[in-house]
Amino acid sequence: MYSFSGGNIHFAKRTGDHSFERRLRLGGPLLKENIATMVLESPSYGQRRPMMQHGAKLLCVSDLRLLGKATIEESRSLLHWLDTEEGFGKMGVCGLSMGGVHAAMVGSLHPTPVATLPFLSPHTAVVAFCEGILQHATAWEALRKDLAVQKAAMTLEEVRERMRNVLSLIDVTRFPIPKNPNVVIFVSATQLQQRSSVFFFAVSFFHPSFIQVSF
Repeated sequence: MYSFSGGNIHFAKRTGDHSFERRLRLGGPLLKENIATMVLESPSYGQRRPMMQHGAKLLCVSDLRLLGKATIEESRSLLHWLDTEEGFGKMGVCGLSMGGVHAAMVGSLHPTPVATLPFLSPHTAVVAFCEGILQHATAWEALRKDLAVQKAAMTLEEVRERMRNVLSLIDVTRFPIPKNPNVVIFVSATQLQQRSSVFFFAVSFFHPSFIQVSF
């Protein structure tokens, strides 16, 4: 997001969000505070979705890591441009679910303090794909057959464990502590399945600002 005078926030998206409408709707009220919104369309979403990909269903496990890497580097580049080229000193990043994970990673890696708001975000994709609702949308049998070509046959449980090991490499708690943890706010929900993960995430950033809403 882009500030006219006071602040700058960049929204990262949640899993399955293929348009700008929802995030721009959130950014609208911020205009009253002289805060404008820059919305990034991540790889594998919207107009950047591969031709063979249907909806939000990625074709390969590796696509998830590439999506995250590209989103983080593009966001860092945008913050650098806004800071050095456009002169906006006060900036922030925020996102919902997966977008919040990416926002936290960007906030962690940025060389100067940047306001960061991970909203309903787990500390790793393991929570969503191996423990949460997305485990029911993952083609485990297809992954098992694909791995069987590379090595000896594996059980579905072994495939799930392999997935867990791969995704655990992308863990926000492995990232550096933000330059100023006092400008980081975590938001969870009382009915959120992964709220313990959100709390663990917050503790790892050494920051007490943790908001829990009732829904």
